[in-house]
Amino acid sequence: MSLRQGDVAPIGQVATGSLLWRSQGRLHLTVIVKATYGLKPGGTMRRAPPSPLNEDDVHYDRRPTQSVRLPSDDVPYLPKTDVLFSGSVFSPAKLPIPFTKVRLAVQGDGSLVEKTLHVHGDRQHGPAGPTEPEPFTELPLVYERAARDPEGSENPVGVDSSRSGSLPNIVHPSDPDRVAGLGPISRYWRARRDRISQRSREQLGRPVMEIASDFDWSYFQAAPLDQQCPHLAGDEWVVVEGLDPKICAVPSRLPGGTAVASVWPANRQSSLSYPVQMAADALFIDGHARTCTVTWRGSFPIARQAVLEAIYIAAGVHYANEPIDWPAAKAAVARSRPRPNCTAIVAVDLLGTLTAVEHEERAIEPAPDGPDSTSILLSSDDLIEVVEPSPSTAVSLDPADLQEVIESPGTDQQRAEAADADDLLSTVHCDPTASSWPPAPAGAAESEADDPLNKTTVAASDADDLLGHTVAIDPGDDHPCDPVAAVAEPVAEPVGLGATIGIAEPAPIPALGGTLDLLGGPPASVGAPFSLAQAPGDPVVLRPAVIPGAPWCDEPAQPVQPPSGDPLAETYRLDPALAAAAKATPAGAGTSAWPAAGAAADQGIQPASALRSQLLERLTLGQSVADLDLSGADLSGLDLAACGLAGASLSGANLRGAYLVKADLSGADLSAADLTHACLDGAKLDDANLHGCVLRKASLKGVTLHRADLAEVDGSAANLEKAAGYEVNFAQGNWMGTRFFDAQIDQADFSKSVLDRAVFDSAALRQARLDDVRAMDLTAIGANLFEVNARRAVLMHCDFTKVVAEGSRWQDALLDDSSFNEAALQRATFAEASCRRIDMSGAGLREIVFVGARLDHASFRHARLSRSSLVGLDLSTVDLTGADQDD
Repeated sequence: MSLRQGDVAPIGQVATGSLLWRSQGRLHLTVIVKATYGLKPGGTMRRAPPSPLNEDDVHYDRRPTQSVRLPSDDVPYLPKTDVLFSGSVFSPAKLPIPFTKVRLAVQGDGSLVEKTLHVHGDRQHGPAGPTEPEPFTELPLVYERAARDPEGSENPVGVDSSRSGSLPNIVHPSDPDRVAGLGPISRYWRARRDRISQRSREQLGRPVMEIASDFDWSYFQAAPLDQQCPHLAGDEWVVVEGLDPKICAVPSRLPGGTAVASVWPANRQSSLSYPVQMAADALFIDGHARTCTVTWRGSFPIARQAVLEAIYIAAGVHYANEPIDWPAAKAAVARSRPRPNCTAIVAVDLLGTLTAVEHEERAIEPAPDGPDSTSILLSSDDLIEVVEPSPSTAVSLDPADLQEVIESPGTDQQRAEAADADDLLSTVHCDPTASSWPPAPAGAAESEADDPLNKTTVAASDADDLLGHTVAIDPGDDHPCDPVAAVAEPVAEPVGLGATIGIAEPAPIPALGGTLDLLGGPPASVGAPFSLAQAPGDPVVLRPAVIPGAPWCDEPAQPVQPPSGDPLAETYRLDPALAAAAKATPAGAGTSAWPAAGAAADQGIQPASALRSQLLERLTLGQSVADLDLSGADLSGLDLAACGLAGASLSGANLRGAYLVKADLSGADLSAADLTHACLDGAKLDDANLHGCVLRKASLKGVTLHRADLAEVDGSAANLEKAAGYEVNFAQGNWMGTRFFDAQIDQADFSKSVLDRAVFDSAALRQARLDDVRAMDLTAIGANLFEVNARRAVLMHCDFTKVVAEGSRWQDALLDDSSFNEAALQRATFAEASCRRIDMSGAGLREIVFVGARLDHASFRHARLSRSSLVGLDLSTVDLTGADQDD
């Protein structure tokens, strides 16, 4: 998944994380904050230790065949707030009752959510209608107790009254056949699945989540439609009735918290920062724990993934009269987190130069105070890529121009207040005669005007290599690179912060025209600056660059057009040697001469990285790679056919589309690796660890898998034809639509897996475990299922024609509408199984156990039932034409 739980420092009792995603070529980072409160009947909720963020949906009993208990937090944006409940229904005073009502409500300025459900005790279809409900004191409020729709796509785990004879316990008051519940809806159920295309679903599974241009953001809403409301203010009343074991009605009020998050450069001396606008978009009540969690999200764009290495992010929840001490919080984060190997600081002195300076741990000398001394610190994570190749690049700026940039934003009142703040000079300095930064290099061109303040000059000692020419710009000229004059709306003041002065981001500039514009350049190349002045005593705050329709707006984000190319790269040609060096720089080795772009940059290891090259070199020489740590490496698309990768450490590696035909991966660690669309035909995976990896649409024809661990794998639509192995662990995996045709995988463990539409024709699964699997429309024609264990399995509409399943166990299984035509089932057990409309025509059923089985409309035409007893079963609708029951 994409959720990152170590990038955002938590302030106070909160759980924090971040999520990196891309929309139409533009990267975004979502900050996630979760706070947990204890319910307090009639009062304000108490703060409690935070519940952790969920990287994926959490199912009941951790079984993917059951409904979802906790929704995933791996969500970049929610247009509305999800209001969800997990728990049980309780009778008043724990006295047995046959019927009750439950209510969930959220009330703010008005009613936000109001929902009531009816709950009945266990009932059955009887000759005269529904039987009387059995009294109960507690009943799980899960979708397994609600109605199943006729197609089984709205609630595939629900009660199908037409087949089971049982009636649902949880009923919608206005429509008994409607799916009813208060919990999360699975993303695989039709109510959510059909909102986006199959391609969009596949793109969400990438290491950097891709959001398509036609994406429907409501796909991420896990709550039923009548449990979605506008984003919360944080002080709403939450009411639950019939859902608490001690109190009939539990009205509790949220404590009025507001999530706040701040981003600042990783330079400890800098006081620059900006807030991330947060929205409360999820409220979850845990009835058993008697807690309530609120989740906030906020997003902002970044130029590329490398920016994350040069910033700190911290987040917490602000409460009335308890403001967050941001200077202390920032200092604590800086102490607890490592700084980048190289931090670039850019200073602008009005009569000095703009220079990119590299430090490791060098202290930064402050500029001298004084009424005429002004300097501004800017984050140069992006700028450094342009100016670093020539360290002596210098830019002289006209103070009038810089003054316009500083003074134009905000209202007149804000500018007047800022002018009166003496402490502002601690952040903004101006000295016409002195600068704390290196002087302009020798050889810089001087202004042609008598007054040096009337001109702005750009010069570099190696101008021929970097820029190609020197440009003198008159501030009075109408230049295409001048910042667009506009009155920017004031920065929204976060709760707990003092007055701020904002700087609006310049409008996009169509072309640079051969001039290096460091203040007004396009965001795609320069990035959002961390520049600003601040009122006394508070951290500096900068409004982030806002994209129309960005996810923090009220409306879902609109498509962001991908950049047509880097205008700086097209305008200024780098020295070929510098470009080659930049491409060869390994990830994490420092700031490159030119930024990487696109998906390759996001994966951390570049295609030409030293690690990738080292791997290929060893494989070419036939050397072992067992000691080479390839965890998390980007090896996508590599041709590794017939390579010796035995014992390799590939945990979390990106092997999407890799060619691994006949590769030796025995004993390799591929846990959590992404092998989507990879080709491993004929590969050796004996004793390999593939726990939790992704094998979607991968080809593994003819692989060997002896004792391999493939638990919790997403192998949907994969191809394992003629795979061979024994004691292979496929448990709790997603194998929907996977082909196991002619596979030989004896003693395999598929317990608790999803096998819908899987193909096991002619396969051998002797003594395999299929207990608790869910397999709709599975085919296993001619398969060898000798002594297979399929207890409690859901195997509806499956085709087991001509299977050999002697001694197999199907107790408590749901086998409705399945076919065992001409199957060999001697000594098999179907005790308490549901076999409605099952077809066992011509099957060998000698010594079969059917005790307690439900055989409504089953067919045993011409079946051989010798030594099998059907005594005590309802055979009124069973077809026994031509069946042989002789001893």
